[in-house]
Amino acid sequence: LRTGKTYEAEWIADVMEPYAEIRYQNGDIYKGEVMNFQRHGKGLMIYKSGEKYEGEFINDLYNGMGKYTWATGEEYEGDFKYSQRNGFGRMKFNTGIVFEGNWKNDKQEGEGIRLLKNGDRWVGNWRKGVLQQKAKMEYLNGNVFTGILRNYKRHGKGTLLLVTGDKCEGRWKKDILIKTQIT
Repeated sequence: LRTGKTYEAEWIADVMEPYAEIRYQNGDIYKGEVMNFQRHGKGLMIYKSGEKYEGEFINDLYNGMGKYTWATGEEYEGDFKYSQRNGFGRMKFNTGIVFEGNWKNDKQEGEGIRLLKNGDRWVGNWRKGVLQQKAKMEYLNGNVFTGILRNYKRHGKGTLLLVTGDKCEGRWKKDILIKTQIT
């Protein structure tokens, strides 16, 4: 074939069996199901860069459930469509932060939870990968903040409900309480 790919597969009656190993000129390797010389079905794509994808393919694209692992150790497991994260998935960043929620066109979109290394959780809505201003922070110690956020910091009007039952309403600026009313 003149595609720059080497196919290793069984042939029966001039028809390639549905499983093949494809070696690309650049060093990438695919092992899995194929149809019409394209990745189609379940398979494993191993990139020369150290990245890999294991999951479902349709017409040579990631489609369906799969797991993508970057060379940095970051990994996403969830829904793919047209080789992008689309649908529900879980992304583990190399910083220790985990995002569970909805994705659209490779960006966080809609409801989701951002789990921090220390056990705290941001709960809210994302749009084009950005947490929208009104969200909730659930702290590991039981305290809960509901209010306005900017760059993952309390910034604006909000309410902090303490585990003791006390409630603090006020305004925050860059995560610092600047005006308060304790009830």
